[in-house]
Amino acid sequence: MTVARYIHRNPLDLPGVTSASAYRWSSLPMYLGTRPCPGHVETATLLGYFDSPESLRTFTEDPEAAPPGTVASSWSAADLRSMVAYAIARDDLEADPGDVVRQSLDRVILALVARRTDGGLRHAALSALGSPSPGAVKMAGSRAERRLRADPAVTRVLARVMDDLRGLRPAA
Repeated sequence: MTVARYIHRNPLDLPGVTSASAYRWSSLPMYLGTRPCPGHVETATLLGYFDSPESLRTFTEDPEAAPPGTVASSWSAADLRSMVAYAIARDDLEADPGDVVRQSLDRVILALVARRTDGGLRHAALSALGSPSPGAVKMAGSRAERRLRADPAVTRVLARVMDDLRGLRPAA
């Protein structure tokens, strides 16, 4: 779903293109049923993830839309803070006892989650960080990426959080 969204949204970067479904060279209208579909284009697999072609259109054209079957809009800052704290605690239990205490690891992980997600999860991560300004988000993200490259604990904890986010859904 994410790859299809990415591919079908590419034309929106072109000057004058305001609708992915109206772009002349896109296959999206074939998925939406507004253009005939040649035999070599198979649409059933992707459409099977959506309730209707209209939900595919919404998912593709709205950058904040969550994928079907997820409840990303119900993630809260508290949900995400709890998940990050749990991942840090798990890492603490498994880490070498000689490791130095990691300062602000939760904020680093939240900034990295905000950079790597969209929709409700990104909103929850930014809320957990205190809803910083776009400039502050960019600076925090850059610092977090530098720390990710320098601190193996950040890599481990971020991997756990991202795995948990893929495998778990918050209570609705």
